[in-house]
Amino acid sequence: MKIRWIAVIYTIIMLALLKFLSGEFGNDDFTHRDMVYYNDIIEQIKTKYNSGMSIEDIEKEYNCDIILNEDKDYTAKLFDYYKNYGLVMDFSPDNNDSVATVGKVCFSAEENIFSAAKEKVKKNITYVWVCLLAAGYVFMFVLYYNYIRPFHELQHFTTEIAKGNLDVALPMHKENMFGAFTESFDVMREELAASRMREAEAEKSKKELVAQLSHDIKTPVATIKATCEVLEMQEKMRLDELQQRAKKSMGTDIFAGNERQAEEDSAFESDKELQRITGKLEKIGYISNKADTIDELISNMFQATLEELSELEVKPVETDSRIISDFFKELSSYGNIVIENELPECLVYMDKLRMEQVIGNIVGNSAKYAGTDISVSYKYSDVSIGNNVDYDNNSNSIDKTDADAKKQDIKNANEKNTNDRYLCITVRDYGKGISDDDIYNVTEKFYRGQNSSGIQGSGLGLYLAKHFMEKQMGGFECYNHKSADDENDGFVVELYLKKV
Repeated sequence: MKIRWIAVIYTIIMLALLKFLSGEFGNDDFTHRDMVYYNDIIEQIKTKYNSGMSIEDIEKEYNCDIILNEDKDYTAKLFDYYKNYGLVMDFSPDNNDSVATVGKVCFSAEENIFSAAKEKVKKNITYVWVCLLAAGYVFMFVLYYNYIRPFHELQHFTTEIAKGNLDVALPMHKENMFGAFTESFDVMREELAASRMREAEAEKSKKELVAQLSHDIKTPVATIKATCEVLEMQEKMRLDELQQRAKKSMGTDIFAGNERQAEEDSAFESDKELQRITGKLEKIGYISNKADTIDELISNMFQATLEELSELEVKPVETDSRIISDFFKELSSYGNIVIENELPECLVYMDKLRMEQVIGNIVGNSAKYAGTDISVSYKYSDVSIGNNVDYDNNSNSIDKTDADAKKQDIKNANEKNTNDRYLCITVRDYGKGISDDDIYNVTEKFYRGQNSSGIQGSGLGLYLAKHFMEKQMGGFECYNHKSADDENDGFVVELYLKKV
């Protein structure tokens, strides 16, 4: 039951009690005087008077008024008692009847005394009733404040916890006798919040690991596919050679003796070789198809996982720049990678794993869409990343038309001192580049250009490359290479690593 209903019921009970008491004290129960009682009082007064007790003490003890004949206001006092229906009795201290009375013993009207006493009792009871009413309200307030309110707060707290809101705190009151009890609930909330945070971090780490592994597996899968293509090409060349040899053998009609037998043996060996090559081609084709299936499944898993991640973790640390050369060497299976100049030796801020992914994405894209040689050059860059490049307002992708100036920049950069703040890695292919409609969107998540039709991909390579470079305190730029002196176009990517 709520505390307000308790207060209402308590008030009704107290009002009913007050009405009952008021009704009881409203009745007049006075009927007549008890003269035996008063005669006994007169005898006691005589005894006290004869024993020497003063009149004042007697009057005080018996609540009466002794008026002596010799008093100056005797008549006035006596008439006053008669007027108010008082009881007046003769006062004769000596029991001898021959002695005249010395005065009168007067008592107030008993009805008035009874009414006054009744009003006094009624007033006292009213005071007690008010005190009980106030005490009841005080008790209910203390009960609510110290006992009921904490449970109301606990009810609100548990409701919010059930909704999943673990940020709401349970108020603590110093005077609350259930303080330890409520504190345990708040400790439980903090532990639930910490547990949820740990769970979210673990889930995020798991998704990052899945995304990372998914993307990293694509490189060996691509190598398997490239190897299958090379083996398939070699076996097809050998098959064509056998078929040409068989045609020449069938064109010879006359054979003599041992020459014919030798030719028949050679034809038998050719059939066996043909069967072997055919079986090998079937196995290579099976491996290549499964590699395509794995690549597609990994792409789907990577895309689904990345959509749930706000970002992948990047932790740049001081790293020797020379390991960049190893990244390019490991990608030789993609094609011919030409290193145009020597890699400067310095310390840069780099996440080794993420940088390896960036270079793998860039080189993989060039091999997939351009299919040409890939050139790599290094230079130092000054304070402003891409300070000679015009940016579009909505993208970090750019279009640079002056290739000669670019080559001169590379040459001059190698001659500058090593106090420049960035190491720039330039990767270029010699394909057709990217259309003007796509150049500003190639670094967007899941965006694929017009030249990607019929080519497997997820549209995440350049997006991740740019994201990882920026998280390493570096930069990313990409543009089409166009020059009047160079008959080949191409796509260029510049990666900026911050020097220590």
